Amino acid sequence: MIFLTSNVPLIIFAVIGVPFTYVRMKKEEEMMLDKFGVEYEEYKMKTGRIFPKL
Repeated sequence: MIFLTSNVPLIIFAVIGVPFTYVRMKKEEEMMLDKFGVEYEEYKMKTGRIFPKL
């Protein structure tokens, strides 16, 4: 959607922000695994990271 707007600052933010978001997701998953262990691992298998699994 950002690319369709042709708004340069938004495109720059997206290109820079997406990798940081991915790194943060990985760290949060590690924290969840530490706290909930196997229960979270099972949950993770059933759900998608960003988009729902079909």
